[in-house]
Amino acid sequence: MAKQQIGITIDGIANGNSNYGGAKAVKGYLDGLNQYKDGIPGADQVWLAAMGSDVKNLQEMQLKQSFSLDQVAATAIQLLNLDHQQFSKDIGQPLPIVKQR
Repeated sequence: MAKQQIGITIDGIANGNSNYGGAKAVKGYLDGLNQYKDGIPGADQVWLAAMGSDVKNLQEMQLKQSFSLDQVAATAIQLLNLDHQQFSKDIGQPLPIVKQR
């Protein structure tokens, strides 16, 4: 595979051409959230899939360790062969899914 592939979903909604957050997408959305007084179960989680020649073949990672969204960003930057520290000094460390180059 010559190019890296990465997919991220937040709150169970795939990002991309979904117009996520646009006026049409959120019409009535906030009113519909009234039923979740204690929050939406699972909305605090991010799912990530990555594949490519620079990504370790780890299958599904079942770790007790938590990762943060800034680590997902740092990983995407690292997969682009860029230094994540140049984008932000307080960004998290990349996830342990990238092969040593």
